[in-house]
Amino acid sequence: LLGESLLKKVIGKPCEGKLQARFDEGMLETERKFCASVLLYNKCNASDGLWPRLILWRLKMKTIKEKTSNNIVGIAGEYYVCAELCKRGYLSLMTHKNNPLFDVVVTNADGSKMVAIQVKTMSIRNKQGWKLGKDISIKQNNENLFVVLVNLFEEGLPEFFIYEYDILSEIININYKKYLETPKKDGTKKKDIDFRWHDFKSFTDEDKKRKNNWESIGKKLI
Repeated sequence: LLGESLLKKVIGKPCEGKLQARFDEGMLETERKFCASVLLYNKCNASDGLWPRLILWRLKMKTIKEKTSNNIVGIAGEYYVCAELCKRGYLSLMTHKNNPLFDVVVTNADGSKMVAIQVKTMSIRNKQGWKLGKDISIKQNNENLFVVLVNLFEEGLPEFFIYEYDILSEIININYKKYLETPKKDGTKKKDIDFRWHDFKSFTDEDKKRKNNWESIGKKLI
């Protein structure tokens, strides 16, 4: 349990009474420690500001947890992509994380050919598709730039969908235009949003043919 002095510092005032731990599955350890000091039988009530502060704390910790989880998922996808390419005899290296356009650089055995790959990974819980930044809608006019969409599973190897960057960009733009042209249920017009979905319900036969098909990248490395 947190001491009264630390609890006073967090809440802004001393709280007297019985301390009782409140442990929820999935809580972060830091969140557990805080909730352990929440007074279920306490002279502090909602008007004292304890519960609003607790809610804000939980929201903050939830955001940190989700961000950390997303980062781990992204890194896992990049390692899987590198492993698949190395298995095919190419040298693949992950870039620094502050590179906005691509995550993996791939060369042939003698280093005479090179391609760059942006990797986007779905979490295991995500069954809809890939949530992409709206920058994907801007073509790069670089025939050596690819996107690999990774679909993780609880067991076994993931699925990979391999696209030339500008081809995926065109697909995203077409699907997003259809999204905007479809009115909401109440008949009003949809607003522009800051992300783009590439989900399974919009997949065509051409999208499905890209599953685990590394040929387009291999041709650039010959």
